[in-house]
Amino acid sequence: MPRVFANWLCFALLAAATAAFAAPPLRVVASIPPLAHIARDLAGDWLALEVLLEGEIDAHHASLSWSQRRALEEADLVLWVGPQLEAALADPLGRLPEERVLSMAAVVSRGDADPHYWLDPERAAAFASVLAARLAALAPDRADALATAQARWSAALARQVAEIEGRLAGHGNRALVVEHQAWGHFARRFRLSIAGALSDESGVAAGPRTLARLAARRDVACVLVERLPASRRAARLAERLGVPVVAVDPLGRDLPAKAGYLHLLAAVAEGIASCLGNHAVPRP
Repeated sequence: MPRVFANWLCFALLAAATAAFAAPPLRVVASIPPLAHIARDLAGDWLALEVLLEGEIDAHHASLSWSQRRALEEADLVLWVGPQLEAALADPLGRLPEERVLSMAAVVSRGDADPHYWLDPERAAAFASVLAARLAALAPDRADALATAQARWSAALARQVAEIEGRLAGHGNRALVVEHQAWGHFARRFRLSIAGALSDESGVAAGPRTLARLAARRDVACVLVERLPASRRAARLAERLGVPVVAVDPLGRDLPAKAGYLHLLAAVAEGIASCLGNHAVPRP
């Protein structure tokens, strides 16, 4: 091989490698923290990840700012649950190409009224599998790494689920009163009993008859709220029942910024276990 051509080839290969290394990460916008946790578990710092609706923003009733709309338009991929949970995103996301949007509901919904799908580990795993494939399509050079990460994550999730099953087993005779209808998927997966809710899926408060029925229960372990301080209704019902108010956030908003989905699941299980009088679930 002529020296000049060899030198040019080496330079070209080095330039290509440098360009690949310097290439900006994929820009991924997740509507809520749990979806960001799953994406971060699969791809780590390789993604430029932004959470759209975090902090004290209510995903059900959020309105988007100009900067948030711009983030959606500039993203390589947008992750959201679906219009049942984030109604404000339906219109702007409907204007984006389908290949730039991934809806959790489109992947895992089975006609449920409850859109909190990530609280079912089986559905979270199904979403992660589709997400890994989407990311691999956007960055084929990382397909093998994504497949490996997704397989390891799935195995770790299976172990975590087994631990939670063991810690929450044997509490079928104790029930939870929940402030918000967000816990159906978790309760079904881990065979927990929910006595009732203080508001329905749309946020409409339960009436006096429902409150009286709940106050008459003798199997309630606690009143489960998402944030403290609890609402006056939740506090009063807990006082009438003689049970504690326990805060468990299904969105994991108080977790560290780079926490993963397994940490979210462990935190949820730990809070519910404390309500049921069990020991804490170990963090992954």
